[in-house]
Amino acid sequence: MASTASAQVRRTFDVDKFDHININAPTEITITQGKKHEIKAEYNLPKGMELIVDTHMNFLSIRMNNKRYQTNEHHYIKLHITMSKLRVLDSKGAIDLCLNKMKTDNLILKSNGAAVMDIVDLECENLQINQNGAADIEGTIRCKGNATINTNGAGDYSLDINANGFSLSTNGASEAEVVFTGKGCTISSNGASEIELTTECESLSCESRGASTITAKGTADQTKIKSHGASKINSSMLNQF
Repeated sequence: MASTASAQVRRTFDVDKFDHININAPTEITITQGKKHEIKAEYNLPKGMELIVDTHMNFLSIRMNNKRYQTNEHHYIKLHITMSKLRVLDSKGAIDLCLNKMKTDNLILKSNGAAVMDIVDLECENLQINQNGAADIEGTIRCKGNATINTNGAGDYSLDINANGFSLSTNGASEAEVVFTGKGCTISSNGASEIELTTECESLSCESRGASTITAKGTADQTKIKSHGASKINSSMLNQF
């Protein structure tokens, strides 16, 4: 029988400057802003498994030498990344992400796999989140432009967003609590989702399909409400002056 012996490793990776991150490994990752670019890692891997970290042309790549690697109570990867500015994060596989007080320009977060995202006091020009897989996303977000979130899969979302425009599209069995302040807000739900929106905005558009439910409260100067099939939209608590 092959040995699965392993040992805990702590190390710091020397990397060049980067603003894109590609992750292809189940990872617990914390990203903070700083002048230097540094990656501190703690991991415990089975024998024969290696963590590969390198940079090329502003891209940071994090991957395993063997794609069959899976985390468990004994084997894990924890990364603390310090960087000056994040523009794109693209992950494949389970990820537990903490994005800690980042100020940046346009930011794209893409995840294909189970994801936990804790977005703490993000300030950016425009934000786009594309999530495919089960997700738990919590965040406080400030955008000068627009924030767009597209999700496909079961999810639990708690979001406080201040932006010029905000769009949330869910496909699957999701529960979401959203607070939005800004100009335009668009909520689209397809599947067995439950979305509770509290807003102060100029225009609000809500559309639901499947067995989803959207509850909207707060104020909106202009509203467009449309439900299909067995879905429901409760807008009775809007504009209750």
